[in-house]
Amino acid sequence: MSKINQMLFLRLKFIFFTIFFHGFFNNYKVYSQNISVNSAIQTGLWRAHFNYNDINLIHVFDNKIYASANKGLYFLDLKDNSINTLSSINGLSDNLVTALYDDGSELIIGYSSGRIDFFSDYNIITLNLNLDNSYFKINSFNINSNNLYVSTSQGVYVFDLNNKFFLEDYSNVSYQSSSSNIISTQIHSDSIYLVGENKIYFAPLNGKNLLDFNSWNSYEISDAQLLGSYLYEDKVNVYSSSKAYDLYGNILDFNIEELIKKIKVYDNRLMLLSENNLYSIVNNNTVSKIASLNDFIINDFTYFDNDYWFGLENDGLYSLSLKSKFSVFNSPNINFSKIIKNSNLFYGFNNNKNYSVLLDGIWVNKRFDNFKKITSVSEYNNSLFFGSKTLGIFNQNNNVIIDNSTENSLLKKNINTDSTSVTGLISALDKMWILNYGTTHPLISYSIVDGWKEYEFDIGAYMYPVDIFFNNSETFWISLDKNFGGGIIVYNPYSNDFKKLNFTSNFLPNNSVNSLVIDKNDIVWVGTDEGLIYFPSSNIEVFNNISSYFKPNNDNENILQNIKINSIIVDESNKKWIGTDEGIIVLSSEGNKIEYEFNFENSPLVSNKVKKILSFSNGEIFFLTNGGLFSYKSDNSITQNSYSLFKAFPNPVDLKYHEIITFSGLMKSNKIKITSLSGKEIITLSTIGGGTSWDLHDYSGIRVKRGIYMIFLLSGDESKKLISKILIK
Repeated sequence: MSKINQMLFLRLKFIFFTIFFHGFFNNYKVYSQNISVNSAIQTGLWRAHFNYNDINLIHVFDNKIYASANKGLYFLDLKDNSINTLSSINGLSDNLVTALYDDGSELIIGYSSGRIDFFSDYNIITLNLNLDNSYFKINSFNINSNNLYVSTSQGVYVFDLNNKFFLEDYSNVSYQSSSSNIISTQIHSDSIYLVGENKIYFAPLNGKNLLDFNSWNSYEISDAQLLGSYLYEDKVNVYSSSKAYDLYGNILDFNIEELIKKIKVYDNRLMLLSENNLYSIVNNNTVSKIASLNDFIINDFTYFDNDYWFGLENDGLYSLSLKSKFSVFNSPNINFSKIIKNSNLFYGFNNNKNYSVLLDGIWVNKRFDNFKKITSVSEYNNSLFFGSKTLGIFNQNNNVIIDNSTENSLLKKNINTDSTSVTGLISALDKMWILNYGTTHPLISYSIVDGWKEYEFDIGAYMYPVDIFFNNSETFWISLDKNFGGGIIVYNPYSNDFKKLNFTSNFLPNNSVNSLVIDKNDIVWVGTDEGLIYFPSSNIEVFNNISSYFKPNNDNENILQNIKINSIIVDESNKKWIGTDEGIIVLSSEGNKIEYEFNFENSPLVSNKVKKILSFSNGEIFFLTNGGLFSYKSDNSITQNSYSLFKAFPNPVDLKYHEIITFSGLMKSNKIKITSLSGKEIITLSTIGGGTSWDLHDYSGIRVKRGIYMIFLLSGDESKKLISKILIK
């Protein structure tokens, strides 16, 4: 059995487990994220937050229009006009779609990772062509005589469609390279044509040994970067963004001055798509305009049931006959490179002017007029401020940019880039504190009462702060850029004392500090390139009593060492959610036990590299990964001062559909006793924080039976108070 077929077998076993566990066979639409804005998010639910409406490819299959974006895809069901999103949340193996096709019974989805999904109403079968985690992109598909030809960045792979069995690959078609980037494959008149970036390879389809590059001939089109190919009037032609060519490199002049995006053939008609227009071309020279959409940017098109459908940039699908757009509701309009939390609001940014804010479960898409490269967000004196890597500070309320040229401002230009670099903003002690990166006074403050003020540390690494944290008392913790020496500054503005933490001072295992957080017990957790460490207090005086950092220990060994920590947050129950290059790790509230982990193997994450984590009071945890933005609804919630808001949900519980019960409205420390109606103890849960959950199992790990169950809260003397009843059916 080949390695590819072995990988298929292993992936099938994983997909079967995923499908069986999530009940995917019942109805995949259940997982389409069509969640009411006002409905509670179910505990344990994953969500993908993608820009679904930025369409790159569209394809018609089974009376549905499928539209793929930079991440994820959705389909418009033409039977009922419903819109459903698809992603790794639903069981797809990836989210970065690069090719769509079908064989009449399954939708075939190719990804930039080298994976292929065969998707139908009842299951998903996945092939993984990328066995060594190298760059491996699926470019396009073609089918001939029940064989699937997969054009990739590493040549062409051929599979038997019936059993998904690997047959052979044509990666060695040139003596100059062991693999070739093949854009598309065409089969015509018993010959096979492989279209590369600027070269066409061709050979007899039933040649003696197509694995040998000597069996292939080629023709070079040196002045073009080819985008694709098409079969028209019994000829194979190719095209770039500016021209179409026959197989001998002769230019086919369509007399269209616009750049070419796609050329396709429908009903024996040749159609050419530009950025705003679709043309019909007869006899390779007579051109007529089919449609003009000057208000949109078109990336792809298809023709189905006497209608033209267009895939638009950031605007979803468009039907020409209906003159209507069909897009995913509640979708951000950018792909996030940075996420920030401020006042329990979620902000997502890229390096451009667009950004998205999550307000009461709704993505609100906004745009700056003249501001970008956001690093930080803070509120001060009832105004909202944004920090920029290059442009200083933007006061949104007053619509004013503050930089080094602003009157009385103490902001200075970065000595390395000649721009005003602000890497952090935080409101504390009735001031707004600013990290002015790359300057001799990198920490400054502004207040209505005192105006501007600067604070002096030293030169060198001190000049390059990247993030700032406040312990809600008297001390700032400031992390420094590891590219300029790194480390941490601990600073008390009242005493003006500061402490430099680095490898040399023995207070860090290395100077590469990626994340820092202060938990509910005032312990400072620091994520570095070499693992997790902590300090027993956030107060600067702690360094009078300790001589080094501490490592988390589970009573047997130090944990979370020799692993790159990218991000740390603390939830309402004081658990630490840790983003690493190997997935997500959840550390207990005491910090001495790994409670659970999420990664590619056991969750919808398609990348184990987690760059940033944010948590919100409703228990939803957001993860920015190399594969996009995801969220997970945990069972923690805001800690209450009494049990007056206690709630157990769902209630009633249906054992066919529910895996857990969530408890909210809890106090700081809780003991919850669950008994049968007759008084038999089922389980007692000890929890910290405002929320927890029960997996419906007793002490022995046996799932409970149908019936009525009593929920008691235990006080310190073990006396109990009935607080709720649950019906399990």
